[in-house]
Formats: sequence, C-alpha cells, structure tokens
Amino acid sequence: QALLLVTAVDRVMLDYGTPSQSSLGTITSEEAARHLADGQFPPGSMGPKIEAALTFLAAGGELAIVTSPAMLAATLAGQEAAGTRIERMPTKTGPVR
Repeated sequence: QALLLVTAVDRVMLDYGTPSQSSLGTITSEEAARHLADGQFPPGSMGPKIEAALTFLAAGGELAIVTSPAMLAATLAGQEAAGTRIERMPTKTGPVR
C-alpha cells in the first residue's frame, strides 16, 4: 500500500536553490501533480521520483514517501517534522480506507 522512495534528501523542495526554497511535508497527489506540471521537479532530479509516486497512487496505492534513510521511520509514522508524504486523493465515492 506504500511506495518508499529513499533518497539523499529529507524532504522534497519547492523552488530548490532559491531564496524562496521551502520543503513539503504531507501533500496530496493532486498537489504533487500540479507542482510537477509547474516544473518544480526537474527530470534529472526529483522529477522521476514524483512521477513514480503519482503512477503508484493512480494505480491504487495509498501513500508514497520521499525521504532519507534517517527520516524513513518517522515519515512512515506521520511525524510532522519528517520527510515528504504524498497521499492519494479520496475518490468521489468516499474516503480512502
């Protein structure tokens, strides 16, 4: 039910390398897709990880995590200061169970 993408960074970043850089905690698949479309995740960097997460969630997965090995357990547990959690959007027929 979960896809774990373990990488060298603790969290996915928006505006990476700029003064307005910010990290993402828990976001929806819709938000991740929007940021991907906006060019926030380059093809040679975070882009393939986000694409894999979105493909997994679209196929019925419930959660994709992108984080470092050190933050993996905390992110799985849903701790706020941990890595990035991408959650599947609920269907129109009800919430994800």
